[in-house]
Amino acid sequence: MWTWIFGFFFAVFVGSQGVEIVNINVPKAIENGTVSSLVLDCDYNVPEDEKNGLVVKWYLRDIAVPVYQWIPGRKPQDLGLLKGKVNLEYRASEDYHKKYRSLNILNPTTELSGEYKCHVSTLEDEKEAKAIMTVYVVPKSVELWIVKPNPESVNVTCRVEGVYPEAKLELFREHGSFRTRAPVVGAVIQTSWRDGTYDITLSKTIEDRTLLSETTFDCVATIPGTDIQKTRRLTYLPAHLSTTTPTPEDKEPYTSPKSSERSAELSEEVEEIIEQTFSRRHNAPVPSEISQAESTSSPRNPRNLFLLAFSLLAILAR
Repeated sequence: MWTWIFGFFFAVFVGSQGVEIVNINVPKAIENGTVSSLVLDCDYNVPEDEKNGLVVKWYLRDIAVPVYQWIPGRKPQDLGLLKGKVNLEYRASEDYHKKYRSLNILNPTTELSGEYKCHVSTLEDEKEAKAIMTVYVVPKSVELWIVKPNPESVNVTCRVEGVYPEAKLELFREHGSFRTRAPVVGAVIQTSWRDGTYDITLSKTIEDRTLLSETTFDCVATIPGTDIQKTRRLTYLPAHLSTTTPTPEDKEPYTSPKSSERSAELSEEVEEIIEQTFSRRHNAPVPSEISQAESTSSPRNPRNLFLLAFSLLAILAR
């Protein structure tokens, strides 16, 4: 009698194991437009006495309606977001109760990113497993630039364009003899949606007096769900730390080569006018004091033009 009772409870225990999901295999990250198809697989075990009520469903994100459903003995169905995007002939196994358990998605694109849930049920039990797949777009550009809105501060701006999903954008600064790296807090972030991708800008204005040494800024863009990270770096030296800025006394006026050449031409023209004018009025060569002024004016420069012009006025006044 006790043997019969023990055998009965043992049979009940074994029969109540129910559905077991052995493994869910979903690609973690796929670059948009790089593959023609991919497979999401969900392997499971079902007790023999429960197989007649088996139903396999796949869900995407938090959508209540499944995107795929298969009941052994019937054709698989693609539904909702996956309608027309699944190869319904794909077989994951030759086992009659596992044949169409998988999703074979054709030409996956960014709108198919998200959490996938495999749901396996019978009349007595049900189990589910989840995994996230990201179909991403590499940024078209990642830029970092520095501008001076005024002499006392600096604006640091980091921008990423054409990325999916929305990238995590961070700004760091590295300074001091030990090159300590710390996040830049309080930055203003702006996000926009354009042509199915994100443009993100991160900006922060910092007072020069808070920067105690040469500072390196890092712009870091990370694509969630992937191992992709892009970094840009710039180094900034605050004005109050610079030792090479010339003082007003050190600065010399700048004269372009073309300006010097034109000044020399004008000097020659003025000298010629002086000689012609004096010869016509006095029928004599140019006086020695004017010739001496001409000889000491070499090399000619714009200042000597005034001297020669003054000499010309003196001649005409005689």
